[in-house]
Amino acid sequence: MCKGCGERVPRFYVEGKRRYPPVFINAIGFRTHGKGVYFAVLFRALRQMASHWPEFFTTALSETDLDVVNANIDTLFGQGRLPPATPNCFPRPTMVRISNAPLPLRNATLLFHDTGGECFEKASLLVQHAHYVKRAQTAMLLIRVPRLADPPRDMHSLVNTVLIGMSDLGAETKKQRLLVVYSCADELVPRMRGWNGLEDYMRSGSLDALGDMRSYMARLCTLSESLEVFTRKALGANEFVNAARASFRSVTFCMVSALGHSPQEGRLCGQPVPRRVLDPLVWQMHWSASWWDRLWAS
Repeated sequence: MCKGCGERVPRFYVEGKRRYPPVFINAIGFRTHGKGVYFAVLFRALRQMASHWPEFFTTALSETDLDVVNANIDTLFGQGRLPPATPNCFPRPTMVRISNAPLPLRNATLLFHDTGGECFEKASLLVQHAHYVKRAQTAMLLIRVPRLADPPRDMHSLVNTVLIGMSDLGAETKKQRLLVVYSCADELVPRMRGWNGLEDYMRSGSLDALGDMRSYMARLCTLSESLEVFTRKALGANEFVNAARASFRSVTFCMVSALGHSPQEGRLCGQPVPRRVLDPLVWQMHWSASWWDRLWAS
């Protein structure tokens, strides 16, 4: 039994734990900031990588996990509707194994955790419904900037709430990495013009570039530096960055566009055109890899 959620641990997971070490993929962010949609698109993107990475494939570890993955993909790509809002309860993780990914990714079991965005408005709710963040090597913030009334204030409030909740849970944030993901980044493109290639990076996203992981990681590092400057100067969120850097082991920035356009009343206006959706996963897998794997891939 899982000590966190009380659910039975799939035998598939137990038998393969040594060969497929767990990587906790958590989503922290306010309501309507795209956490559930991002995971649905990521599930599909991972399946598509079998055409780009030789011998790569994914495996859901239980009947429930397979149902969740298929339902999310079908709802979004088959029916053109957004996945239902995530309930405010401690979620059972969706477990997906990835096999034969290129270095530094390799083999792993991804445990996807998500809960309702309201749980990140108060530290007490985070402690009650999102305590999975305590065990994660990386805390992943998904921030949809255009939905924030006051980006500097609201971004600082989010990281402040996370820090209070982590402290109450007894977590040591100095041992955790913080990954700041600007979700729905297609909405940010007008503000990115002239910012060191940020607009071009978002518009040119494709899965083909992931064939050369060494070059891709170098681009991700450059992008993170550019996004931090953008966060400070264009968004004015200096307090957010300063607090994050003082509190976590490291702070890294990336951006994704799960749909490529904004939905209307819960329905898509066309087929999703995902951009850069694997970037957050690549970062987290990179950090989870052994030092030897990272050296070999560099």
